[in-house]
Amino acid sequence: MRSRSFGLPVHVGLGSVPEAFRNSGGSGYAEFAGIASDIGRKLKEHGLQFIYHFIDSG
Repeated sequence: MRSRSFGLPVHVGLGSVPEAFRNSGGSGYAEFAGIASDIGRKLKEHGLQFIYHFIDSG
């Protein structure tokens, strides 16, 4: 997956699990994982890569 302009990888990233999912315990994390996977598949169709990198906000 490369940027059309510069030949570089193109990533769309998220730095944390949204609070609503975090506050729902294990089921919330599982739901978020499913949604994130769907987003990743859709972005891949357009030559983009979805990445998740946890950033501690506490």
